[in-house]
Parts: sequence; C-alpha cells; structure tokens
Amino acid sequence: MNKIKAFFRREASTIKRLEPRQRRQYIWDYYKAPMLAAVLILALAAYLVLNTSRHEKTALYVVMVNSSGAEGRDAAGEDRLFGDLLEREGYDKKLFRIDIDAGFRYSRNDMTEESAFTVQALAALFSVGNLDLFISDREVFDSYAGYGCFEDLEALLPQEVLGSNAGRIYRCAGGSGKTAAYGIILDRESPVIKEGFYPESAIAGIAAGAANRELAIKALIRLIG
Repeated sequence: MNKIKAFFRREASTIKRLEPRQRRQYIWDYYKAPMLAAVLILALAAYLVLNTSRHEKTALYVVMVNSSGAEGRDAAGEDRLFGDLLEREGYDKKLFRIDIDAGFRYSRNDMTEESAFTVQALAALFSVGNLDLFISDREVFDSYAGYGCFEDLEALLPQEVLGSNAGRIYRCAGGSGKTAAYGIILDRESPVIKEGFYPESAIAGIAAGAANRELAIKALIRLIG
C-alpha cells in the first residue's frame, strides 16, 4: 500500500509540472488502458443486466482472484463446487444459477493492465453489492479486507460451524483497523482445492453488503469441506 501511495504522489508531482497540452497527452499515454478498462466494465455490466434479465437469474455471485482454475465465468464450476445447493435451498435451476468468475488477476507489485482491470472491476462490484462470495490468496484478501470489504464471519456463521473450524478462521485488519474474523481458510478438504481452483489453500469471505447474504453463508459452509 505504501508503494501505491508513493506512486500516486510521484505521478501527481509529474503532472503538476506539465503544461495543459502535455498533461492531456501524458494522461492518455500512461492511463489509456485503465480508462478503456473502465469503459469495458460499464459495457460488461450492461451486457450482464440484459443477459440475466432474459435468461436465468443469479442466485449467488462468486469471484475468485488469482485462481488457477477456469478463466472467466465458469458455468461448470457451479456443480463442481456447490453440488445441489440451489435445489436444497428451494431454487429452480431452470430459473436461477450460481455465477463463478475465476478470471480476475491481481498483483500489488506489478500493476499490469490485468491488475488495473481487476482493481476497477472489483471496486464496482463491491460498491454496488453485486459480489457475494470472494475467494483469493492471502495477499489479495488482506488488501481488500483493509478497505472494509468483508463481513465479520463470527457474526454470521452458526456457532457449531465456528467451533468445528476454529483452526480455519482467518483474522486480519479491517477498514477501521480492527482485527476480526473476515475470512476462512479453504484447505485441502475444500472442493475449491480438490477441484484445482487453487493449488494448496485460499481464503474466502462474504462481501460487505452482499445482495445474497443468506445463500452466501450456506455456500461458504459448503466450501469449507
């Protein structure tokens, strides 16, 4: 985070020294990829709204960052990871589906076009409440937990689940700096690992303001293994 702040300070200093015409050219040359990514996000959001209104509705939206599993929106992953969860919870699978987006890539130390796209896309998803369940490696999870992106699982999960998985509870600092149980470690007992979405372990959390919180809780319990 300090590197990112230092980067923005250097950029601000550089832009201030430039003439107006030079500033426009500089911003276009160096920031056209993120700007184009923002346009792409808006277009993608519009497409998804239109597409889901015509077909099945999303009962749960799962995002995976830095997964080694399928690229993009993985329809096959629904059954591989969640089995008959929708049917057991009373959803008609002809009308509802679980969306799994395993195509996001992000590195704090290498701000590539992919990383820039992921930052903007996740900012949009977290802010509008479209994201329900978030899974990533530890570094990425810590970064987003620090922005207050996750719910405290000790306030959501049943006590018997918390008790039997005490060793898997992941505590880290949240947006206010308070340390809480924002995540749970998915190890080799989890279908996320068994199905090859991550090699050894991952951390999952429920997004703050998730639109489908109740199903997200049950899905997370299913993923613990």
